[in-house]
Parts: sequence; C-alpha cells; structure tokens
Amino acid sequence: MFKTKNKKGVTLIELVVIIAIIGIMSAISIVSLTTAKRNSELESSAEELVAVIRELQNYSLSGKLNDADSPNCKNYRFSSVSSTGNYYIYNGAAPGECSINNVNTLKNGVKFSGVADIRFTAPHGVKSGGSTSITLVKGTTFYYLCVGTNGIINKKASAFADTVSCTN
Repeated sequence: MFKTKNKKGVTLIELVVIIAIIGIMSAISIVSLTTAKRNSELESSAEELVAVIRELQNYSLSGKLNDADSPNCKNYRFSSVSSTGNYYIYNGAAPGECSINNVNTLKNGVKFSGVADIRFTAPHGVKSGGSTSITLVKGTTFYYLCVGTNGIINKKASAFADTVSCTN
C-alpha cells in the first residue's frame, strides 16, 4: 500500500495566489488614498476661501472703514486669478488703493478655474452683483463655492466639470 506523507507548508501556486491578492488589494488602497488626499486638499482650500470671504463680509458689516473713511475704501473685495492658485483681498476700487492689500496662494497645487470677483460694501455688508460661483480644481476633481446675493456660501464637490448655477 501507499503511504501518505504529512505535508507541511504551502505550494508555490498557493503562494503566488496570495501574493497576487495582496498586490491587488494594495493597488486599490493606494488609488483610494490618492483620491481621498486630493479631495481633502480641495476641501481645505475651499474652507480657507470661505473663511476669507466671511472675513470680508464681517469687515463690511461692521462698517470697518480705512484710510480716513475714504469713499473709495468702502468696498471689500475678493478676486481670483484664472488657472492659478492666486487670489487677492483688498478694499477699494483697485488693489493697493487702500490699506487692505493681500495676495495669497492656495496650497497643495489647488487652482482656480475661471475668475471670480466678490464685493461687499460697508457699512451694511451689501454684496454687489448677482450670485458668484468659484471653481477650484486639482487634477480631475472640482470643488464649487457659490456666494449668493444674500452672502450665503454653499459648497459642492464633484468629479465632473459642471456648470454650477448659484441661487440666492
């Protein structure tokens, strides 16, 4: 009769299958982490802009006037530059005209898609113009901010380039 041997260990085929499964799971995890990181960077940039816009609203609502209450210094403005991560914060009709004059850059390679210009007028914080849409982009992911005529800011993330219509 045949005697069976006690086999200990794994065969080469079993080992290759296990390594393939670990490789596939690692690849999926890396892609998920990369996407999550990109979304997190877009969201943090959006939160930064929301804070900046709300600060300008507060300046205009509090009636904060600069440069001896010059009539030209009553507009608090946010202005973005298309295809870059640069944006300007200033009061007055033009950058450098009054005391607030800052140039800032979004972090982590996030850029603007299009130009946005938002103005609030002191002393009552009235937003001039209609609703304004700000589009942030990193890679193939988009993030939208809508600043309504009433000053309310809404956020929306999307994997697609949409045409976002802001209401209010």
